[in-house]
Amino acid sequence: MNKLLMAKRPPGVDEAKWKRDWEAAVYVLRPLAEVLRERKEHLQRVKPEDFALPNHYGKLVFDGGRVTELDFLLSLLPQET
Repeated sequence: MNKLLMAKRPPGVDEAKWKRDWEAAVYVLRPLAEVLRERKEHLQRVKPEDFALPNHYGKLVFDGGRVTELDFLLSLLPQET
């Protein structure tokens, strides 16, 4: 489990229970993980219309930042997602 998530556990819940509960949420979080992966795949594709923009390099860099953020979000989800 990510240290950031462990630091945000609810008050009064010990680390072992928090980790167990988070990992048990895999069933509920799996659809979210799939949507994030699909979005990441979509952002990584370069489309011909991207080059119609005056500053297509700026768009590629912006999309790259979004992909990095999606990677971070996916890293927070339980491993089995």
